[in-house]
Parts: sequence; C-alpha cells; structure tokens
Amino acid sequence: MQRLFVRTLCLVLIAFVLFSLNPVSPVDAQTGPYLIANGAVNVHAGPGFGFWILSTLYNTEAVPILGVSPDGLWWYISARSGEGWVSKMPVTAYNTSTVAVRDPGIIGTVTSGALNVRFGAGINAASLGQLGQGQQVYVLSQNADGSWLEIRWAYGTGWVSAGMLATTGQAAISDDGSAAIPLSADTPYVVVLATYLNVRSGPGPNYSVLGAVLGGISLPIVGRSADSSWYQVETIYGTGWVYAGYVATRNEYGASPVTTSSAADAPVTGPIGVVNAGSLNIRSGPGAQYSSLGALAGGTETQIVGRTLDWTWWLLDTPVGTGWANAMYIIPRGDISNVPHVAPGTTVEASPGQAEAEAPVPTVTGPMAFVSTGAINIRSGPNSSFTSLGSVSGGTRMAIVGQSADRGWWLVESPFGRGWVSKLYVLVEGNTSGVPVQ
Repeated sequence: MQRLFVRTLCLVLIAFVLFSLNPVSPVDAQTGPYLIANGAVNVHAGPGFGFWILSTLYNTEAVPILGVSPDGLWWYISARSGEGWVSKMPVTAYNTSTVAVRDPGIIGTVTSGALNVRFGAGINAASLGQLGQGQQVYVLSQNADGSWLEIRWAYGTGWVSAGMLATTGQAAISDDGSAAIPLSADTPYVVVLATYLNVRSGPGPNYSVLGAVLGGISLPIVGRSADSSWYQVETIYGTGWVYAGYVATRNEYGASPVTTSSAADAPVTGPIGVVNAGSLNIRSGPGAQYSSLGALAGGTETQIVGRTLDWTWWLLDTPVGTGWANAMYIIPRGDISNVPHVAPGTTVEASPGQAEAEAPVPTVTGPMAFVSTGAINIRSGPNSSFTSLGSVSGGTRMAIVGQSADRGWWLVESPFGRGWVSKLYVLVEGNTSGVPVQ
C-alpha cells in the first residue's frame, strides 16, 4: 500500500515538473494573429530600435498583431500602453499568414552626434530639446527649400535641420508661410531677416500671433506704427504686423500711413509665455503637488495672466484651461512688469494688455513622491537604461499615478509630463495601496 502511494506521488511530481516546463500559453484568449514575448520586450513608437520606447511586454505576454513593417522585421501590435512596434527577434508569432503590411510613413534617423529640435524652421527658433545619433523620428513635412524638416518625436512635433537626418522618403512642403505675396515695381515692402518671424494682430508682442513666415520672404507694407517700430504688412494670413527689428525695408516706406488706430479691435493677449520644455504640465495650483489639468507641447504660446508672489510660477490661459506652470520652463515675451500677483482660486481682474481669468481651485493629488536626494532623473521607462526626460531637484513633490511590475519604480506626474522615478530616491506621502501597476 505504501509502495502504491509512493508511486502515485512520483507520478504527480513528474506531471507537475512537465507542466512547469511547458506551461499553458495564453493563446486561448487570441483568435487572430498574435505573438508571445520571449522575455521582456520593448514596444517602440516606430519600426526601429532608434524610436522612443512606449512600454515593455513582460515574459510570455500575448498581444494581437495588427501589421508588419515593409521590411518584414517588425510587428505592429496592440499593447497595454496602446499600439506600437516590436522587433521580430525576441518574440514568437502565430497565425500571421493574413497580416497586412503597415506603412509607417517617412522615417528619419539622426546622423549627427546631437541634433536640436526647434519650434520653427530655423536656427533662431526656440530649442525644444535634442536628439542623439541613431535616434529615429517620423518626418511630417519640409519647408519650401527642403533645408528643414518637421518631425514627430517623443515630445510632440518640431523642426530639425535636414542635413542631419537620413530619411526613407521625401516629405511634402509644409504650409509654413513661405508663399510669396505679389509686388509691383514701386511697392514698399519688407524682407524678413529672421529665420522665423511671427505675424501679429497688432503692433506689439502682446498681440496674438496670426502665423509665422520664413526668412527671406517679401511682404508689402500697408501701414506702420507712429514710431515706425512695427510695420503693417500683407501676408498669407491676411493683414498683420511684424517687428521692424527683424525686417529690412525696400522702396520708400515713409509715405506709408500710421495705422495704429486700425488695430484697436485686435485681440490683446498681454505678455506671452512660450513653453521651453518637451512637454509641460499645467497644474491647478502653483506647485508640483497639485493636480495636472493637462500638458502642453514644447513651443506652445500661452497668455500670462498672473503670477505667484515670488515669481516662480505663472498663471496661464491655455488650451487645457487656466492653470499654473513652473516659471523655469516658460520663456516670457512682452512686458511682464505689470503681471499681477494672484492667489490660487481667485479671479484675475482685467487690466491693459490682459484678460480677466479665474485661477482654478487647487487640488492636491495623492499619493505624492517627495524627492529625497539632491536631484533625480525622470525617465521614460521603469529602468535606469531608459532615456531621461529631465531632472528635478531635491524636495520636489510629484503625484504618483502608477508603479512598475517589479514594484521598484513610481510613475509620476512631473514637470516634463508622466515619467518614472526609482523608489530608492523618493519618500512617499499618502496611501499607495491602491496605486495600479502600469
């Protein structure tokens, strides 16, 4: 009897070992083309290792296949973080006979050591950040002479010098204000000297931007300000104003009428703040511990309507609502000397060059990560090998919105958008028991 029991136990143990070596695959949940990750597999934004990483598949995770790259080396999949690309090398695919080729569009690969991404097509445009050699982006368009390319990268869209990017095709010309306005022989006009120049609704930096024109464009003069510091010109965006310091006049412009009064109904926006980061959170209060109303892409222009007492945070009128942004990541344009101090949750009274706005009632998001070291990198993924989105100083508080599967990293709302920080270098305020795995 005892011998029979031992034999039965041995058979059970053998079956358990065989099951462990050949676990049941999650294929039962898949009905079409799918793949299984053989280890941790990065999901990229495009079909190439130079594209930024969107997320990571865990070992044996099964996901649907939506397409294949034209070169047959990458699968286009639907992952937990959304759609993206994975290399065929670290995965096993099934039922792929009907998978269609998916065209990713024009891809650009950085050929220089460091490449600035700019807000506009020119070296004078604000820098949004840098790309390193070998990094890959999507090419969206080009300027009129093909010297600059509009791209989509990890932090939105921007422009890069075409000579520093190897591309898989030729992009269409962007409607970037490069169209010429017809001129007669004696028409007074200006020639744009800046690489990229804003056309405004009135004669001052506090007026709204109608559009931007490229350097070298000729624009007919139809008026001027009383001190000739601004010219009213005809552009593809209609009649607008350009600053005299960035243009050269041609033919006799002195007879052009003073037309300042014609801008009386132009929308005055007050001082402007330009986002000087790849992505910037707009918050309900003046601090990183307050909830995010949304994020603005680098280069976005917003109206400055208020400030904190110490001038470290701006209150902005933005597409995601009126909210606060850290002054470190905002470039002010125009006269900011009269920007009023605004207490959170109060109304900003209208004043010359500004509009009335209401500061949001600040709401603290919890739990919070409190940086306990001198400075810490915000990374694009839950590992120190992921690229840094930027760094924040000790004492910074950031809302915790998720954690990694290995419980070693927090996903936080940072000044640069959502990113990952190591739990080793932050303290936690609040209850984290309900923080989901991302």
